[in-house]
Amino acid sequence: MRDSKSGWQFKDLDRLYRYFGFKVREGGKHCIYTHPEHPTLMATVTRSRSLAIGYIQHAIKLIDKILEIQQSETGEENENTKT
Repeated sequence: MRDSKSGWQFKDLDRLYRYFGFKVREGGKHCIYTHPEHPTLMATVTRSRSLAIGYIQHAIKLIDKILEIQQSETGEENENTKT
């Protein structure tokens, strides 16, 4: 995804967001993805066949943020169990 931001389709992003725990709701010509544990993380994706690069760039940022949050939560839990 980072190497090639072109050629991605709606179904690809849908699968990616769902894999990382995002919930989807339908809205007109778009789908809105929100993360139940982190509601400030959200994305709107058009249902068109091919997607503009901006949708892919936004997905990369959101997934990186989710991974960062998960890593910090895991680190905090490990520190708390040591004390």
